[in-house]
Amino acid sequence: MIKQFQLLAGTLFLAILVYSGLWYTTAFQAEKDVVALLSAWRNSGVSVEHGKIEHGGFPYRITVDIKDLTIKTRARGLDVSAKNIQLISHLWTPQHWLAETHGLQISTAANSTRLTSDFMLASYKVHDDGKTLVAFESSASKGFSITQFAGLEINTPDTWQFFLRFGDTEEKASTGLYSERRLGFKLAAGGNAYTLDLIGGISGPVIKDWTKEQLTNWSNEGGLIEVDRLTIMAGGGTIKGNGSLTLDEKFQPLGSASLSITEGNKAARRFREGGLRFEDDLPDQGVLSLMLQNGSVSANGTPLLPLESVID
Repeated sequence: MIKQFQLLAGTLFLAILVYSGLWYTTAFQAEKDVVALLSAWRNSGVSVEHGKIEHGGFPYRITVDIKDLTIKTRARGLDVSAKNIQLISHLWTPQHWLAETHGLQISTAANSTRLTSDFMLASYKVHDDGKTLVAFESSASKGFSITQFAGLEINTPDTWQFFLRFGDTEEKASTGLYSERRLGFKLAAGGNAYTLDLIGGISGPVIKDWTKEQLTNWSNEGGLIEVDRLTIMAGGGTIKGNGSLTLDEKFQPLGSASLSITEGNKAARRFREGGLRFEDDLPDQGVLSLMLQNGSVSANGTPLLPLESVID
């Protein structure tokens, strides 16, 4: 019995020793990887500032804490700041990380989209096919507020889910004139007044900085934002369709969309109540072909909404 106990105790001690070694090796490497990533961003011309970075979580979790992180590109392309970000994983889930963020503030595209959140939990997972999925949702956030989206003042949705999928390089854009799709996205949002379902992707070279040179190169090299599916239900009306856009020489959206509308007057009334003003009424029924050009969204030559340049 004593020998059996000694064997069990020795095996348990060895297992703890091996586990501890694996934990510390993985935790130290995770911290080094985060520091290296931030340094790589800084070397590429992005402004990156942060406080202390340290690992922890032993014995159950592997965590990397980043204090007072600020990431900025030139020309107000991206401005992200957070009081604290904690990255969380386990030895048995090396391809899946969670990010707990406190005091988050984000503005993008010349401040045309702005959001803040007291707390947000995001999921980052690398799948077996090599694609990376990043997921955010309202149930895992507190104090979330979005005051502006794509230049439009909007009300923060009651519920929302947002997904980004990286690594879609094998998926071609809808026409050979454009580059391969690099990023896929999905947004589902809603409240008492409306629901929104949006699926699409972004093609073209990576925009590393929000400058006129980078945006011109993106457009000239086949950059395209594709909306594969758009569904909006508001006030009893429904709008469904798809479209695509790039940028013109004035850095204004350029593209087209085809929408199928049911009870368009009811939807338009709900939009106006939310602060979105159309220069002309939506059709009540039928198909609406939109053109995005010359700083305006128009239907059959009739202006509906003005469009601003995405850069100063």
